Amino acid sequence: MALSKEVKYDKIEVVGDSKHVQCRQATVISEDGKELSRSFNRHVLHPDSDISGEPQEVQDICNAVWSDEVKAAWFLHQHEYPSGDPSDSWTLAQLQKYCDDNDIEHYPEAIEAVEAVEAVEAVAEEVDEDGNVITEAVEAVEGVEGVEAKSKDTKASLLAAIDEASE
Repeated sequence: MALSKEVKYDKIEVVGDSKHVQCRQATVISEDGKELSRSFNRHVLHPDSDISGEPQEVQDICNAVWSDEVKAAWFLHQHEYPSGDPSDSWTLAQLQKYCDDNDIEHYPEAIEAVEAVEAVEAVAEEVDEDGNVITEAVEAVEGVEGVEAKSKDTKASLLAAIDEASE
């Protein structure tokens, strides 16, 4: 009567656009070659997971499916802002969030510009029942005259703050 215990990965699956790797580990208890019990443990690896403690087979699968594009898409999904150079395509709101998430001191005019644009967008299309533009909408638009130019300056300020923090 010899009892044995075998632990093995019996299922490894790649799932979804972010290429999550689902691993199922089976623990089999046998007596004289006859299986007495089987139990499972599962875990999921994401494109930003540390896989150094995983079996080589799992590491090979992760490395095969986690391209730079997949990792960048996962980063964007997790943080709601793009990976890569912020000066390329990040919006003001994304730059603001990045600074907030990374405790980077930034310039208050960034917040003002984003809030001004949001205020204009919120009321710019409002009209009363006679089809006249509501006064608040006109005032909001007049109040942010030059926001586009200010937004460019604000973006430059946020980029400067990020560069300064990364030094």
